[in-house]
Amino acid sequence: MKNIIQILSDAGLEITDEQKKTIETSVNENYKTLAEFEKQGRKLDTVTQERDNIQTQYDTAKSTLEGFEGKDFDAITKERDEWKTKAETAEKEWQTKLANSEKDYAAKIEERDFNDALVKALAGEKFTSEFAKTGIISMIKEKGLKREGEKILGLDDYMNELRESQKDAFAPTDAPKVPTFTTPTNKGGGDGKTPVYTPPAVW
Repeated sequence: MKNIIQILSDAGLEITDEQKKTIETSVNENYKTLAEFEKQGRKLDTVTQERDNIQTQYDTAKSTLEGFEGKDFDAITKERDEWKTKAETAEKEWQTKLANSEKDYAAKIEERDFNDALVKALAGEKFTSEFAKTGIISMIKEKGLKREGEKILGLDDYMNELRESQKDAFAPTDAPKVPTFTTPTNKGGGDGKTPVYTPPAVW
């Protein structure tokens, strides 16, 4: 924003230094800059907001007092106690919901960690089918075993029980034996060499 001296100069008016000093002093005493004007505007907005807040508080207090008109002290006390009871009940309900929410969250985290540990523990186990695997996993979860870190306590013993009671669910782990063949011994003596086959002569 141009100041008054620049405006006069742009208009072609020549003024002395003494005149410039007099003009600047007069302008500063009687006018405000745009920045100062905006600052005052912000102050005015703040004051207006505070005024509105006070008005709201006044209206609320006035409405509350009007609600007490025509009521005796006992009625006012009873109404106060009723509202107090409602507030306490609402607080208890909220605390209960918060506690249940935290409990559910912790249970979901534990379920996730238990599943991760179980998948890792069964990584080397072979089943006859996916259906059989799912059934064994369900039985393990229903057993109620507890997790400690990445280990499920009591899982090894329970797996041994399941291998006996649910044999059809587990694939055989022993590798099939490869049959071995031995060369017949030469019981009639000789050098033990296999005789060479000679085809019969054709006449």
